[in-house]
Amino acid sequence: MTEPYFDTLTETDRENLFSFMRQIDTEAQREEEKHRQLSPRHGAIAVGAAHFDPWIKAYAMQEYLRALRNGESPDDARDSALVEARYAVELHNRKRPKDVNWKRWTGTADHVIENLHRRTPRPQVV
Repeated sequence: MTEPYFDTLTETDRENLFSFMRQIDTEAQREEEKHRQLSPRHGAIAVGAAHFDPWIKAYAMQEYLRALRNGESPDDARDSALVEARYAVELHNRKRPKDVNWKRWTGTADHVIENLHRRTPRPQVV
């Protein structure tokens, strides 16, 4: 087994990464709360699958975070999060295949993941 990515970092770089990971967790929780507020189960009447949009954002963030926590590099975390988020959208779209208001583009969460990847702290070059 290879060494986890965060173990290859200096103490300062590791703490910067861990701090960023906490930010991701907070942002994902915010998106989950938006999802709960829009959810039909909580009395909201969302058009189509409007409640799905904040959910997929939160899910994508959590998948990226999960990969980082498992010791993957930011590049590997991006790649695995993209695969997982796209699959989640495919599953969502299969629920109501004839409803055009329900379906979402498979790459709906790509921008969320790419944004996290760009914002992820990298090791300081000395």
